Amino acid sequence: MDVWTVFWCVGITDFVIRFITMALKSMVVVQHRKIIPFRRRGKYYLLIENFSQLYRMLVPVPLWFAFFTEYNYGGEYFAVIATTIYLLLKVRMIVNKILEVYAAFKVFTHDVQYGSPPSKEEIVEAGNSCPICQEELKEPIMLRTCKHIFCEDCISLWFDRERTCPMCRAKVVADPTWRDGSTATYVILF
Repeated sequence: MDVWTVFWCVGITDFVIRFITMALKSMVVVQHRKIIPFRRRGKYYLLIENFSQLYRMLVPVPLWFAFFTEYNYGGEYFAVIATTIYLLLKVRMIVNKILEVYAAFKVFTHDVQYGSPPSKEEIVEAGNSCPICQEELKEPIMLRTCKHIFCEDCISLWFDRERTCPMCRAKVVADPTWRDGSTATYVILF
């Protein structure tokens, strides 16, 4: 098997896996809000994307292992050295990705609360309308850091894309990467 065949097989396989990932995320999108509430969808996207990236990282290993272990491209010593270097690099990358998947799973299982329910007086003082959707507050929540009040669904969707309060830009959450439903655009060839 030559290098171009390996690149072709790995690239096409990665492309197909990305489309399957997008199909899974689309299944989350079309679910009714009673099945998967809007405030939890970002967690589903995060978990699906991290598992997808781990799987995409594992798929090319057998092809590259077979390619590097062939003795045709520089002898037996070169094959052993190239295979060893490849496996060491790949194991390190896979361990890092497994740690990311574990962190994503912890985020998925942990019910994140950005604040606490405000009192009736605080709701009246804030105007009883959500600054994001401009409607009456539904399941209001007051942020811990800056005390602004929003609908829980609205602010959960906001924090799936942003880190800061929409009113004052105070930092509220950690990195929202992959919680907005996006998919990695790079191809995992190695």
